[in-house]
Amino acid sequence: MRKKTLAHSIYLRDAITRTCVVQTTSLADEDLDSITKCLPTRDQCDLLFQSFLTNVDPVFSICHVPTLEFEFSNFWIDFPNSVSVDFLIYILSVLYSGCVCHPCAQDPETSTSIFVVYQRLLHLLDFPANIASTIHLLQGYLIFNTCRASQMDHLSSYGFLPQAIRVAQSLSLHVDGGTSLVGDEVKRRIWWHLVFLDVQASIASGLPCIIHQDDYTTQMPSNVWDSDISGQHNESQFETPQRTPPMMLAMGGRFEWASKMQTWIKGAPMDEEILDFERFVESTLEQIPENTGNEWARTYLKLQIDQASCLMGFRKGSAVKTLDCHGGTVRSARLFLKHYLLLSNLPTTGNFHWLVPGLIHPLHAVMVLLLHLNSCLSLNEESRLSRDLVDQIFGLKVTRMVQGRLVLANVIASATGGAEKARPMYCLLWKLRCNVWHEAGWQRLNPNTDDCCGHCSDVSSPPATIHGVKRHHGSSSQDPVLFSVLDADGESNSLEDFDWDEWDSWIDRFSRVEEHNRGG
Repeated sequence: MRKKTLAHSIYLRDAITRTCVVQTTSLADEDLDSITKCLPTRDQCDLLFQSFLTNVDPVFSICHVPTLEFEFSNFWIDFPNSVSVDFLIYILSVLYSGCVCHPCAQDPETSTSIFVVYQRLLHLLDFPANIASTIHLLQGYLIFNTCRASQMDHLSSYGFLPQAIRVAQSLSLHVDGGTSLVGDEVKRRIWWHLVFLDVQASIASGLPCIIHQDDYTTQMPSNVWDSDISGQHNESQFETPQRTPPMMLAMGGRFEWASKMQTWIKGAPMDEEILDFERFVESTLEQIPENTGNEWARTYLKLQIDQASCLMGFRKGSAVKTLDCHGGTVRSARLFLKHYLLLSNLPTTGNFHWLVPGLIHPLHAVMVLLLHLNSCLSLNEESRLSRDLVDQIFGLKVTRMVQGRLVLANVIASATGGAEKARPMYCLLWKLRCNVWHEAGWQRLNPNTDDCCGHCSDVSSPPATIHGVKRHHGSSSQDPVLFSVLDADGESNSLEDFDWDEWDSWIDRFSRVEEHNRGG
């Protein structure tokens, strides 16, 4: 087995063109001493490495695991004499993500010490300002920042993407082909991870994508076990594969979703295009047996349909035009939140909560339901269909964002980071929800744990229309809503007017679709 693993490492190294290798021995003595002192013990590193393989790699694979395992074992033999700085950054990122995504261990000191060394090494390499890079350096940068993004506000968590994309292009990751199956597979995984993050960033911010389909030829990653990939193109292809892992099928569905969204964000799709994507997901689901061990993968695949349908309906405006409680966009928003909540609470062999509900946000689905409830004539029916869903989402995600508590209790954060603060879009959502719940006469699910703690001012009744939807509850914009929350000191806040102009500007931003001629 070791001989095969060594072959994998050789193939990968042959595929990498090293352009800026700096050995750790070339660092100043004080820097090298500081790095050595900050590194966790070997036993701690082994635990963090296994945590990465269990909690991160299954849902975010940009490595070839047999190669990584071989290189990690050699790291302790070579360090510090024969280790390059870019590879050290790669290993530190793996350890950091294993620490912050661990489901049990509460060890902010370890994650902070790794964080400090990581940042110091990037500074020494002048990266990413200097885009001269290696695959290892890019892998480390992506692993570190993707896991950090799960702890940040969705509007500011993707600031690392433009530099990462440029580095990937400088390494020709946007062009398919090579001599090593292992190397090519790693390159495809990295590139498509960037495509996925780019789409997520566009959805989160309302800004255009950076990567365009016409600008790359890189194929999607293959759905095979890492142990089945070996050889070079002119020697052997994939070994006889085992059954495709369910999680890998789910991630393949995510890449397919990202590919579709690249087109659909530019111009709203035809209904048949969405149906074709639904059929693709359904055919993929047929390959995953229905059992408890596969529930996370199956649910995550279903989430791709819900997210696409909800987002496209929202951007076409159907969410604010329909009063039908069973309309397509409203139904998709409910399904998205149901599957989102299920993924957030499912017990799995890995702790994937850093991805859902960490990295993936339910913003558009919550917007759809709140806009719908704001003008719905059938609140009794919606009390059964949507009320508890929205309450649970606010308890799980929105209240934390409003309060600036960005990290869930089961996601470990580094003690190093920027100051947390209330997030304006989530504050607006919280205010609108307070208004709708008051007018409907609904009590919040857990008012004691679902509290803005004074971070957001409360709402008064909105004007007769909201984003083009006529209100039917009979409340005047002059009538105060007798609703208040306690601030952090236990004092009751007075009501303030809800800023509907600000709300509409946010809605316009998130529902913006660039209309392009798509050959029709």
